[in-house]
Amino acid sequence: MGGLSFKEAYEYHGNVGQNISWAKNIWNSAIPPSKSTMIWRTIHCKLPTDENLIMRGCQIPSMCSLCSKNQETISHLFLECTFATAIWNWLESIIKVHCKFSSIQEAIQICQRNWSPLCKTVVLAAVINIINIVLFCRNQQRFNNKRITVRAAINLIISATALTGNNSNSAANSSISDFVLLNAFSVKINYGNAPKIKEIIWQPPVFEWIKCNIDGAAVGNPGPASCGGIYRDNNGKFLGAFAYNLGVTNSLNAELNGAMCAIELAAQKGWGHIWLETYSTLVTLDFKNKKIVPCHLRNRWENCIHLITSMSFFVTHIYREGNHCADQLANIGLALNTSFWWDSLPHQIREAYTRIG
Repeated sequence: MGGLSFKEAYEYHGNVGQNISWAKNIWNSAIPPSKSTMIWRTIHCKLPTDENLIMRGCQIPSMCSLCSKNQETISHLFLECTFATAIWNWLESIIKVHCKFSSIQEAIQICQRNWSPLCKTVVLAAVINIINIVLFCRNQQRFNNKRITVRAAINLIISATALTGNNSNSAANSSISDFVLLNAFSVKINYGNAPKIKEIIWQPPVFEWIKCNIDGAAVGNPGPASCGGIYRDNNGKFLGAFAYNLGVTNSLNAELNGAMCAIELAAQKGWGHIWLETYSTLVTLDFKNKKIVPCHLRNRWENCIHLITSMSFFVTHIYREGNHCADQLANIGLALNTSFWWDSLPHQIREAYTRIG
């Protein structure tokens, strides 16, 4: 005879429970229990909204505290109110999924789509945080007469969702769609064993500083070579650009000439706060150790080092993908006879400049 387990005895005498599709979503280890409880109360009409209070015998006038246009019901407050709708539209713009729901349960089930495990967790957390934050904003308006804007509410949602996503051990796919979605919620991406995606963008300098992006180009080693650079202020505004044809040389000499030209031109313009950015890691190292500078350039290099002692100056590396304008200027230099300075934006780099690269 087989043994009867306690579980089998319980299932025999107990009532068969409901198999609810959304239950496993809200009772999730990645979601704080307090927020899961609030969602459970919302779905089961246990929140003290005007609609539920009236159903329980409280005779009160009903008005949505967020839009002041309709009676307050669960459906209106979380799904139909203009305040809530603006937040759902924001979420829709990020996840690229239609976010017009007929019920809270339908909103919760959106995370069942074919996303990576980390994206599913983040989207679920975002939906749950939207419902929690909408209720929070309603309570602040109703009981404290404190109005929270949609933008402020979205910032609260992003912060709470980022906390969940960054504490999750789930993995993301190595795809641009995952990268964009997770980046929108400030979630650090865990790719597992998949290739990593790195975001590369041009960053403006701080107030009163000028950033100069430089690059060199050489056709062959040695071969025809040139250098170019572009100056921009803290608002990304174009201040000037240069390109030099260097004759026949190698790529390292082209990169070093770009750095020296950038420093000399900045000194001539009287610009005292310069941030030099280059694709060449060797150039950044040359500022720390002049001994690796070729002998025929060392005298001019030391003069440039002297010039930057009277400036606020530092140099950093940037990947080529964030250095489009300087790269194109260096290529333009190959076709020049000597050199050229632009006071207005060259039309050849207008598209790259628009992309801020």
